[in-house]
Amino acid sequence: EALKHNRSITTIDLGGNNIHAEGIQHIAKALKDNDVITTLELGYNPIGPDGAKALSEVLKFHGNIQTLKLGWCQIGRKGAEYIADTIKYNSTISTLDLRANQLMDEGAI
Repeated sequence: EALKHNRSITTIDLGGNNIHAEGIQHIAKALKDNDVITTLELGYNPIGPDGAKALSEVLKFHGNIQTLKLGWCQIGRKGAEYIADTIKYNSTISTLDLRANQLMDEGAI
């Protein structure tokens, strides 16, 4: 709820907090109503492809995220597809970290 009403914090670093897809869904909903946050660090959280999907659905058309860090989040190829779909529509993301997500060759295409 606090993220929805925030008008001063521009960077959120929740890396390494054991956040799963369910937690990401709540964060994504809050980001929908927030255009101040520009950096979102979620690395080292097991959000999986479902968490990537929840973020993608919101970041496609909402928010002002410029830096999105999802390293070591276990998103796999399917999660990478969701994020790729996001960047087709979202022109504000300029830095994207997807390292160590087992994307394999198919996830890189």
